[in-house]
Amino acid sequence: MVAEADTPGVAGAPARWLRYATVLALGGAVLLYVARVDAVCGLYVDDAWYVLLAKALAAGRGYALPNAPSPGILPFYPPGFPWVLSWVFRIAPAFPANLWLLKSVSIAAMLATALLTLRYAAEIAGAGRALALAIALATLLHPAFAFLATATVMSECVFTLVQLATVLVVERVARGRAGAGAALAAGGLGAFAFLVRSMAVGLVATAGLCLAKERRWRELVGFGVGVVLLAGPWVLHARAHAPTPAQQAEMNDYVVFPYSLHFWNRVAGKPQFGTIEPSELPSRVLGVAKVVATRDLGALAVYPVYRLLEPGDWTKSGLPGTVLSVLVGVVMAIGFGRAVRRRIGVAELLVPVTLGVTVLWPFLPFRFVLPLLPFALCYLADGLGSLVGRRATLGVVAAIAAVSVVANVAYAQRLHGPVEQRSLWQRAFDEHRDVIRWVHEHVPPDQPVAAVDPALVALYDDGRKTVGYWQPDGTWTEWRRLGIHYLVDTTYLDEKDESLPEGRFVTVHRSATMNLRVLDLQRIYDAR
Repeated sequence: MVAEADTPGVAGAPARWLRYATVLALGGAVLLYVARVDAVCGLYVDDAWYVLLAKALAAGRGYALPNAPSPGILPFYPPGFPWVLSWVFRIAPAFPANLWLLKSVSIAAMLATALLTLRYAAEIAGAGRALALAIALATLLHPAFAFLATATVMSECVFTLVQLATVLVVERVARGRAGAGAALAAGGLGAFAFLVRSMAVGLVATAGLCLAKERRWRELVGFGVGVVLLAGPWVLHARAHAPTPAQQAEMNDYVVFPYSLHFWNRVAGKPQFGTIEPSELPSRVLGVAKVVATRDLGALAVYPVYRLLEPGDWTKSGLPGTVLSVLVGVVMAIGFGRAVRRRIGVAELLVPVTLGVTVLWPFLPFRFVLPLLPFALCYLADGLGSLVGRRATLGVVAAIAAVSVVANVAYAQRLHGPVEQRSLWQRAFDEHRDVIRWVHEHVPPDQPVAAVDPALVALYDDGRKTVGYWQPDGTWTEWRRLGIHYLVDTTYLDEKDESLPEGRFVTVHRSATMNLRVLDLQRIYDAR
């Protein structure tokens, strides 16, 4: 990486000027985030569960599905992010009035991520101060992070912060700049990252491997103790209270089924697409790897070309996007190779391990790749520095940040413009709310309903018991037992389940344009 003292025209820049520039840039980024905040929550599915579980924790109901007809059903997924959100509900319990506070958690996490990225780029990756600032701003302003922070209540922003903090602390310990106490804290950070997203198992493993590589044995023990103390109780509790087959049949949603089941789905969480045999695994891995190489790496650098997160607004980047992504990947690989030759740190172990786990998982990979952005941009800058020189590298990274600014401004203008110009994301949420409002007004409050997105219905029809529609087998008998008479079908984007055809049910309510429906189940009960 280029040291700032070797950067023409930057070496003499006063530190005070850089501090002022940093403060102004961060302030401007906050304004962009605030301008992008919308009223959408729960449409990404996972975030509805996060918020619903946070409400339950804040109310003292424990970490169990509050919408399940039977009490005490645990989700298979860890409680870290709902626990963070629960503090918002302790301060401001009224939902959705507290939605801006819920989203402010991710916005604050991105500001902290930018500051840690600045430190990582300057101290670990060896960038000069100006280049490190450009990398930090390109991370903070990335439209994918801005979308997740302002249009959802997803965990990626908090996870990225905790992961980066873990890497920085472990690097200090591995380099002999901190001792066993810091290693214990790093273990706690790594464990918390695991409690936010199970994906962090790779972070914990590679951090420990880095300490072992540097022969920091006492610190490795401290790190392990930190991990066990924080993550161990949840692992033991989750194993002891895993949902039973009866509870899985009742809840019938992906949230109560283990990773091992999702792994063998063609698409994780989508059993309607079937499962694969072990012999099909290599071709599936290659397919996901192709997506990473031809789209995701490009989206890390120039996201507006691809727009991989907003359902219905994906960009068909075509051959130019593929070529751009491959070129970005090549430059990142050059930078990664240069970093490895200098020293193999935590990131140089974490990045390939994370990518390996990502290509194994049968899902759109960009959300798993995105938390690597601070490291990826450092590798991109390092690779560019070796190819085009120091001044051009700073210009390219600054241009990447500028492109993100333009994209964020355009998104905010669209969000606050005429209704007909708003994105499918906002319009879809409005129609979801319309359908849930109908349920609230027409279905007795003590009567549970089935839903394609049970957490979303329960979140906006507060107190309503809901179950999912994940696997059709045995569903009708279970629903009759629970006294369920209505199914809320909120699938859109032409993804209607083939087991829910028109004519098989009586549609008692339909949304304006997206064919979201409330279905009366009596006809199928009579037929059976």
